Amino acid sequence: MDIQWHGRSCVSIKGKSGTVIVDPYDQKKAGFKLPKSLKPEVVLSNEDDPELDAAQFGKETHIFDWPGEYEACGILIQAIQAYDRPLEKDEAGNKQSTKANSIMIYSLMVDGLRVCHLGNIGHKLTPEMLEQIGEVDVLLVPIGGILGPEKAHEVIEQIEPRISIPIYFEDPTAFLKEVGAQNLEAQKVAKFQSRSTLPSDKMEVNLLEQVNG
Repeated sequence: MDIQWHGRSCVSIKGKSGTVIVDPYDQKKAGFKLPKSLKPEVVLSNEDDPELDAAQFGKETHIFDWPGEYEACGILIQAIQAYDRPLEKDEAGNKQSTKANSIMIYSLMVDGLRVCHLGNIGHKLTPEMLEQIGEVDVLLVPIGGILGPEKAHEVIEQIEPRISIPIYFEDPTAFLKEVGAQNLEAQKVAKFQSRSTLPSDKMEVNLLEQVNG
């Protein structure tokens, strides 16, 4: 399984049975382009986000942009609704999302590995979310926006993945210091062979370069 980061929360995950792209942005609005060689079979997006463009790869792709369970090209997908900021409480003390925008968390099985993409999440996870996500091998966690380095570390500790990969950042220095992973060299591709090759007694951090067309 190969993982590449294309800027913002956009990531491509290439498995033996197909390629998944998560959160493909509108290239004109983003100001940079996706690689021309990127031809995904599966697109995971959020229909409520005007900055994303799930339809840009043509009619042959499988597009999933709503909470639920899906399967395509042998890849199992769990889409979970979350928000880009903590929910506020109303006068009765109930959580409500007046100012929070809906985002998708994706938990997917690729080549026997569970990958979790947290989108542009802005809050800690609920017990229900953690149960739906499951045991995570590779976690893609945003460290820009509302979820800064400390909060991102808290979310990582909730999930306890074997590998964490930061996304959605301009400068990862503060995050790497927070998780004790300074002096990492960024790679264009993160490659994973099998679950047995991943660390079992501690979490490792992989740093990716932004790959564009």
